[in-house]
Amino acid sequence: MKKDRKEVRILHFLNPFFAGIGGEEANDQGPRVEAGSRGPGRALEGLLGDAGKIVATLICGDNFFSNHEAEVVEALQKAAREYPVDLVIAGPAFNAGRYGWACGAICRAANEQLHLPAVTAMSPENPGAAFRRQRVYIVPTGNSVRSMGKVLPRLARLGRKLARKEPLATAAEEGYLPRGVRFNERTGKTGAQRSVDMLLAKMRGEPFQTEIALEAHDPVAPAPPLPSLKDAVIGLATEMGLIPQGNPDRIPSARAKVWGRYSIADLEQLPSERFSYIHGGYDTRRADEDPNRGVPLDALREMEREGRFKHLLDEILSTCGNGGALEEMKRIGREMAAAAKNQGATGVILTAS
Repeated sequence: MKKDRKEVRILHFLNPFFAGIGGEEANDQGPRVEAGSRGPGRALEGLLGDAGKIVATLICGDNFFSNHEAEVVEALQKAAREYPVDLVIAGPAFNAGRYGWACGAICRAANEQLHLPAVTAMSPENPGAAFRRQRVYIVPTGNSVRSMGKVLPRLARLGRKLARKEPLATAAEEGYLPRGVRFNERTGKTGAQRSVDMLLAKMRGEPFQTEIALEAHDPVAPAPPLPSLKDAVIGLATEMGLIPQGNPDRIPSARAKVWGRYSIADLEQLPSERFSYIHGGYDTRRADEDPNRGVPLDALREMEREGRFKHLLDEILSTCGNGGALEEMKRIGREMAAAAKNQGATGVILTAS
């Protein structure tokens, strides 16, 4: 097949897991650059065919990126000089929060510092999806790698168009998350006519597409202050995935629909031989070494002895919030609140990741 356009040269960003180097134990590794493609990059190259080639892969651990972003961006700049590229692709990250944030930040750096087009892919619920408000192109994915086969073709197509500076249609048509950017477009109808058309379609039960989609967020009213901390009975809850050893309630490390309640009546602190964490959205190793880092029972017991508050309830209420569906998390929150209130709590401390 004859090439009619220049081959797009791509720098691909991956974390160690997707690069096939290692799991959580590799997430403290600093940036390294390897020639060619790794992991999902090989599938991307297959989809691009003669239109594009991954000339280098930048690999960095999620934990390292969180603490040394500037150093990783320097490695990105050096790699782009060593392997001249037309495009940066990051991920896909799916619903992995630390990885998604790194992918978004890498794309922003490519745009702003290298003046290169960049694109990534992740779940709309990933914290890294916030980078779409900083003009980063993000292809939406499912929560897990099961959506890889559907995502990579869209990622390849959008990346190719960006690198070739081809005009893009709307976010919905191109398949990326809206970035809050609006453009003028001639439609042949006035705004009043289009509004009436949408209203009539809605009244007839027909499909229609609004021109200005607004994100809706439930308002969360702050809890009233405690009238007296010295007289307060405090409950302790967490979404950090705290479990007794053996995980008796089978709380999953992501998308939890269950929660547990665990006695601390006999404890001054949380011993590592009895408690650990199963949250899949952060590195739990430090918290596993000392479970009080995630749920500070030791500090609260000291405050209780000092009379800073009246009493601490005799159990911890725990679930895992990683990737949780909003409605499930609302239900779990209501159930936890009711459980604490039934035991006489006047306030609850919720620790979160």
